Amino acid sequence: GTERNFQLRFDLEDFDNNRTSQFRLEPESQNYTLRYGEFTGGPAGDALGPHKNKAFSTKDADNDTADSTNCALLYVGAWWYSSCHNSNLNGEYLRGKHSKKGRGVIWHNFRGNEYSLKVSEIKFRPQK
Repeated sequence: GTERNFQLRFDLEDFDNNRTSQFRLEPESQNYTLRYGEFTGGPAGDALGPHKNKAFSTKDADNDTADSTNCALLYVGAWWYSSCHNSNLNGEYLRGKHSKKGRGVIWHNFRGNEYSLKVSEIKFRPQK
């Protein structure tokens, strides 16, 4: 099949109604590896940096770079894990401040790894 590049955008919102927005995914044959150039997002910062050029991992497809663990199992999500994450928008929905370090809907640069975001939207479309 034809392989296509996609544009990817992340929209985040915390429980104080702060928001931010902001990529290319490789095809399935490359495990949807995340690629992007310079980060041009809002005030939430670039929590994707460690995930750049990483393959997408799930509980049954361990593509992360951690040697001794499956980050998708450990953090109950599916993501472009390195070893393991600075962001995890598919993590557990824990409603704000929590004590399950790294287990929530995380964008570390925005609210840290003990705060689960209220809303995260991941949007992608074929690149023009």
